[in-house]
Formats: sequence, structure tokens, C-alpha cells
Amino acid sequence: MTKQLLNTLKENRFPVLRIKFLSLKEIPSEGQNSFVKGDVEITLAGVLKRFEICYQINVKRGTIELIGQQAINFSDFHLIPPQKIGRLIRAKNQLVVAFFLKMEQAG
Repeated sequence: MTKQLLNTLKENRFPVLRIKFLSLKEIPSEGQNSFVKGDVEITLAGVLKRFEICYQINVKRGTIELIGQQAINFSDFHLIPPQKIGRLIRAKNQLVVAFFLKMEQAG
């Protein structure tokens, strides 16, 4: 259903899914692997929504890695889930977006 998914996401008008990392509640100390919450904005098909994400965070030698995922609903972005064969086969309303962000200290 890849073609149907691209049509559902209005790929021809909105070819980019934008994820903007806004904030983290805290930063653990170096060498510590833990979980932290943070806010992101997801823009999909021209609609912007804000989410609080729980990340696994790894801090080591000047780098920070954020790993997380967020389930979003097509309906949150005013979209109808993909369908095939005259609506006989339908995708669920939910889509899972996975995040991986690696930051390194500049300089």
C-alpha cells in the first residue's frame, strides 16, 4: 500500500514530513543511559501538531543520542487512512513515527 500511503499523506503537495525538536525536560550526566521527556512538533500534510515524547537518551563523550517513537493518528492531521479494493482493505488510523537524533558538541 505504499502508493496509497503516499497519496494519503498528500506527498505531491507536501513532500516533507517535518519534525522539530523543541525542548527536553532534563539532560542526564555523561555515561548515563536513561529516559527523558521532550516536546516535538510534527508537520504532516500541512498540519502541525505538538507531542510530548519519551526518549531513551544516551550521553557519552560529547554526544547525546535521542531515540524514541510516537504513535500518531491520521485523523489528527485531517487524513483518511489508506484503503484498497473499494475500501475492503483498510489501514489502521495509527502511524508510528520513529525518532533518532544524534547531537555532538560544536567546537
